[in-house]
Amino acid sequence: MILVSLGLEEREEENRMTVKNEYLSPCGMYCSVCSVRAADRNNDQTLKGQLAAFFRTSPENIACEGCMSDKTFQMVKVCSIRACAQNNGLKGCHECDDFPCNNIKNYPIELARNRILEAIPRWKELGTERFVAEVENHYTCAKCGTLLHRYADKCGNCQNPFIPAT
Repeated sequence: MILVSLGLEEREEENRMTVKNEYLSPCGMYCSVCSVRAADRNNDQTLKGQLAAFFRTSPENIACEGCMSDKTFQMVKVCSIRACAQNNGLKGCHECDDFPCNNIKNYPIELARNRILEAIPRWKELGTERFVAEVENHYTCAKCGTLLHRYADKCGNCQNPFIPAT
């Protein structure tokens, strides 16, 4: 549905395959491949418009520097998963014995909830560095190597269709 990806220059700027603490969302939705982060980083007005319609906000509100940064998207500010992890002194749900809890089971976006339920066991199994590498490799264009965002269906750099491996 959303067609934009990160360009090669942005990928290099983001220090791909380097774990950024501000991107380590407690729910396991690593922010380097987040569509909100991509739209903000690249000032992609088309993607911002699509996301604004989905989140029922204005395109200028589509801004975030990572779930654990000081500049977060409006949904992150009220995220019960993030609040729970912070209140319990956890880096993420992968450290919690109560996974999956009601915060995850009741997450309002079904597609994201399903990804969270897949991500947390992988993060727990692989550890942070290997988990982040796996996420970024999963969302990399096979043709040109551009890092895509989680909901891209084609590479914005080379226009190659993107069908993530399952």
